[in-house]
Amino acid sequence: MNITKVTVAMTVVRPNGPFKSEASMLDWMSLCLNCNTNNAAVVLEKISPPSKAAGGLWRINDAFESVNKLLDASGALDNAELQFAVYVLRLSIARAAGDTARCEAAEKSLQELSPAIAEFDLATFDGWVGAAKALLADKPPGTALDDSAFQGYLVLEQGTLYAIPKHAVENNKVVTEWGVPVDAYEPDQSIWSDEHKAWEAHDPMTNRDVLLMPKFVKYEKSELTSS
Repeated sequence: MNITKVTVAMTVVRPNGPFKSEASMLDWMSLCLNCNTNNAAVVLEKISPPSKAAGGLWRINDAFESVNKLLDASGALDNAELQFAVYVLRLSIARAAGDTARCEAAEKSLQELSPAIAEFDLATFDGWVGAAKALLADKPPGTALDDSAFQGYLVLEQGTLYAIPKHAVENNKVVTEWGVPVDAYEPDQSIWSDEHKAWEAHDPMTNRDVLLMPKFVKYEKSELTSS
């Protein structure tokens, strides 16, 4: 018998209102998870977040805000790179705290730092693809956007966005035909989840980070020659 212990976060939406008690909710969840045909049993237990860790995190946040005010007053935040680093740190603290409202505000602030993507809705297919194109539009030929969500790269060729899997890139070289990567494909709306506001089976946060904290790499084209 194999026993695997995992920690997950679960959101329960109940049209009929909240459960009568926490115990009744756990009973319901246990019945749902154990209603299966694969002979696996699930035991639930409540895990309370460690208060000391949370308190320490908010002390870090307070310290950050104090330093941020000093940097702002000194004019240091006029430096684009420093401002970007400060905004990334603010977002990281908000995510560690699990504060949804702060996360949304921090992501919005980070997005506004990049005029190219400031007006795009990164939670939609058109907005995500449009932002990726905008980030690559002014880059020199041979520039790719590292796409950690798909374990690959994004390139813009003749106005079209292509996704290249990492296995198709060897020694920073990409095989092309008529200038288009051979093993690439166009991001398709059929694999975008409107419900999760991200690519299917991918973490929405990671999807947005590809654009909010872009990493660019150089590549060379290796054009196929006709025999």
